[in-house]
Amino acid sequence: MTLAIAATVEIAAYYLPAVDNALDLVAIPTAIAIGTALSAATLGDIDPVLQWTIAAIAGGGSAGAVESFTSVTRLASTTMTAGLGNSVFSSVELISAIALSLLGLFVPLLAGIVVILVLWIGIRQTRRFWHHRRRQQAIHAEQSPSTPNKNP
Repeated sequence: MTLAIAATVEIAAYYLPAVDNALDLVAIPTAIAIGTALSAATLGDIDPVLQWTIAAIAGGGSAGAVESFTSVTRLASTTMTAGLGNSVFSSVELISAIALSLLGLFVPLLAGIVVILVLWIGIRQTRRFWHHRRRQQAIHAEQSPSTPNKNP
């Protein structure tokens, strides 16, 4: 029964931006906690202070970063498309997660190459965006007439 409720809420989040953003508020701290716990469990028999420090940094930090990036991207999608793009974004996210999981299971090297390629494309596009934005701001600043100083 619990799984059915969770699945229903998750599917509703695909189509209702308010539900999607509410789930993201819960998902970030949950991802950090679970990422930390899973990393600690896989570290084996080492000093507990070292174990939990590594788990918090590696597991919790990476899980929190990924979930935060996803949440910010969904929020941007909601803002830019008035919520109409959320179902498309969620579907692409689902398909890519399934494909990458299957690649990771059956062809791990190829999955690593795909992840590196996607990161490279994302970084490249982000740099282009910021470069274009700076250039547009510079052009806008040059075209704006300077206002006279009203202070004597």
